[in-house]
Amino acid sequence: MEELEQIKKRFESKNDALTQDVSFNEWHRIYRNTNENLAGYMKELEGKKVLTVAASGDYKLNAINLGAVVVDTFDINRIAPLYQELKVKAIQYLDIESALQFLYEMDKETYKEFNSHLSITAKEVFDYLFNNFSINQIYDKLFDHGRCLRSNNTYFNGVAIRVIKEKLEEVKSMHYSCNVYSLPYMLNRTYDTIYLSNISQYEDASKYLSFLRTLRHSLTDDGKIYFGYSYSTTTDDLDTNLHLINGSYSQIDKDSFEDLYKDMDVEIISGASGNVGDIDAVISLKK
Repeated sequence: MEELEQIKKRFESKNDALTQDVSFNEWHRIYRNTNENLAGYMKELEGKKVLTVAASGDYKLNAINLGAVVVDTFDINRIAPLYQELKVKAIQYLDIESALQFLYEMDKETYKEFNSHLSITAKEVFDYLFNNFSINQIYDKLFDHGRCLRSNNTYFNGVAIRVIKEKLEEVKSMHYSCNVYSLPYMLNRTYDTIYLSNISQYEDASKYLSFLRTLRHSLTDDGKIYFGYSYSTTTDDLDTNLHLINGSYSQIDKDSFEDLYKDMDVEIISGASGNVGDIDAVISLKK
């Protein structure tokens, strides 16, 4: 399968700075864990329908732990949903202590305890990795962000893992492999909450705001899109935080997007770095 061939190409190359890592695409490195403080702003999801970027899989696990009944994911990266599946299956088929340890630090022997439950594609990819490379080699070439800061998530404890275990079979979920601009035209239901992580950091502001205008048609009446994450900010001012995310926001014609700006809000949370006193901001758009 193509996923396995691309993984082989990456891991058998002697070049650590592969050309596919220049920008986000189908085969870019993935995130080992979130680099955002998800525990700081993922809240009030009991009974909710959620759409989120797959990324490291942490959005999905947090959403399930917080009571979401639908958790659909999307990602342009073709490896991200496989890694997300790895985490989900570890929780589903390992005991709680083993699952927690594996989520914090992967190891081959624990992987072998549940790999038979993976999809064919995921099993091919991770069998190849665990059978041919050390954990450090996997971390170095597969992940773009290797740190695991457990406090950024709600699920790194035994109670949460038990909750997720119990809910996994009940939660409805599907995955869309696509770029963000194609996403609105693929969706077949509306959502109470949509998480876009920091994709806006890498996109042209005008194009991205036009996309948000389309995407918010996929929100329920009281729905909200979290579309920007501002690191180490000092203010809840909207323009300042938009500029911190992406400088191109200061160059757009705000009047052209007045319908969006009036429905944006900034929420201040504890910083994802874990440093005392550090604060971040999350920018949202309501229906």
